[in-house]
Amino acid sequence: MKIFKNQTDRQTVIIFIIAFVIGALLPLVELIFESHGDKLEPFIEGIIAMHKRNDLYWLFDFSPLLTGVSAAFFARLILKKNDQVLEELNVYKGTIERNAEFAEKIGSGNFQTHFEVENENDFLGKALLNMRDNLLNASIKEEERNWIMTGVAEVGQILRNNTELVPLGDEITAYLTKKVSAIQAAFYTVNEDNENDVYIEMLSSYAYNKKKYLQAKFKYGQGLVGQSVIEQDTVFRTEIPNEYVTITSGLLGDRKPNAILIVPLITNEKVFGAVELASFEKFTPTHIKFVQELSDIIARTIFNIKVNEKTKRLLEDAQTMSNSLGEQQQQLLQNAEEMIATQEELTKSNARLEEQIQEVNNAQKRTQVLLENASEVISIYDANGIIKYVSPSVNSILGYNPEELIGISDISLIHEKGQDSFKQLFAELISNPDMMQTAQFSYLKKDGERTWLEVSGKNLIQDPVIQGVVVNSRDISARRQAEKEQRIRAKMQALSENSLDLITRLEVTGHCSYINPRIETLTGTETREFLGQEIDILPVNEEVKLFWKELILKVAEVNGKVNEEMVFPTLEGRLIMMVNAIPEYNDLGKLESVLVVSHDITEAKEREKYIQDQLFPE
Repeated sequence: MKIFKNQTDRQTVIIFIIAFVIGALLPLVELIFESHGDKLEPFIEGIIAMHKRNDLYWLFDFSPLLTGVSAAFFARLILKKNDQVLEELNVYKGTIERNAEFAEKIGSGNFQTHFEVENENDFLGKALLNMRDNLLNASIKEEERNWIMTGVAEVGQILRNNTELVPLGDEITAYLTKKVSAIQAAFYTVNEDNENDVYIEMLSSYAYNKKKYLQAKFKYGQGLVGQSVIEQDTVFRTEIPNEYVTITSGLLGDRKPNAILIVPLITNEKVFGAVELASFEKFTPTHIKFVQELSDIIARTIFNIKVNEKTKRLLEDAQTMSNSLGEQQQQLLQNAEEMIATQEELTKSNARLEEQIQEVNNAQKRTQVLLENASEVISIYDANGIIKYVSPSVNSILGYNPEELIGISDISLIHEKGQDSFKQLFAELISNPDMMQTAQFSYLKKDGERTWLEVSGKNLIQDPVIQGVVVNSRDISARRQAEKEQRIRAKMQALSENSLDLITRLEVTGHCSYINPRIETLTGTETREFLGQEIDILPVNEEVKLFWKELILKVAEVNGKVNEEMVFPTLEGRLIMMVNAIPEYNDLGKLESVLVVSHDITEAKEREKYIQDQLFPE
């Protein structure tokens, strides 16, 4: 059986005893002092006499008890204070050990361990808890980003492996259904085969690990799919209309999904289709962001496949037309005499064709060499889009000194309509270091004029020498203008070939450089008999030859357009023509040729004469 409850009680009792003993010495000293007095009395009587002489002796008699109690009281206070300090030290030590253990778990990557701050003064614990939460959030975001990037890479492989839209849609829907834990997916493309009837059609659908053979069409703005396409924005619904869709399963019965996600497929601000996903569970923000990041690359793949399909159809149509022409030619070669003449003509035509092909090949080679050796502006950007280096050629091409551009972002010099293209190009280069990206936009030169640039970039940030994104910029203003002029010339050529007017180009040297097929219906002579020939030997009436030569002289004299009437003999008789002579100048402003447009006004003249005869008979 323990006599003392704790060490403090034991030490208090010991101190009381010691103090009591020390206090007992005072009465003893008192007795010794009094015993040396002049009058010695018996012991008891002496003690009583002492106390009668001085009341202070009564206080001395209680000194052992007072001393013991006082010493024990103050000793207990001091001992309790020491115990409290020791207890606080033990608590502080335990807190440090808990914090150290928690920090060690965080350092080993265990962010899920439970930890609570025991008191408000544990600032280190609070800091460790905040650090754990921040690291946990960063870890979750990193895992989400890795999950998205892995998915983008896997979808990129699917896109590279498919050259047709339907198989592509089948693989995309199957992959996305599993990737985001959906139960149904649909792949739509925009059908623009008929410009007057553009609609969105479902090419592929997938549900419960199987391809579904469904069909659906939407106009722009019709339904959730049409709404997503026309607004070019993601549609995410958790409140699904009863009539929208029902998922049928042998295990689950007829159930309505709890979430619908529709993401339009957009590139260069144009929608090429959409992806629709349905799930019994709500899609997470990570799922939505993942599907949105696929939008551009899937849209570009759809665009490329459609271009390839259109090219293939054009080639097939050309082949069909070529076969048809071959059959017609075979029918024309039934006569032996005509066969020899036709063979000779074909030989000449083939020779001319080979010359033209060779000339085209030479022109292509020259163009290729010029493009390969054309002046370019080479720029190096850091990861934030700031120019680290620009080649000196920027002075001759854009008018800037390199020092004016280094250290800044030149996005403000790009036309506002092209800024998104450049930002998208730069973002894709950062996200996909192994891919080469290109874009075109209008760029402001130092003299205030704008020029068109075609840029191609490559991510070399990891290259220890470059440490940046390299962008090659080429001035394509001339090329764009040439393409525009070529389209105009092609349209004019088509109009000329099918015109009912007689169109002739007469050089100032007196040669015929062009005449449209109308001459064949008028004179029965093929156009090749006119091309490159002098006016004096052309197979037309002498009056026509004289008229054409005088027309060239009149245009040169007035240095402008000339309108004349002429009589043109034809197989069907003499026609009255209204002739418009249009001068054509070379780059130096010198008259080079005259374009002669002859319009048949015979009927108009006859009607005019008829009316005149009726009004003014002779």
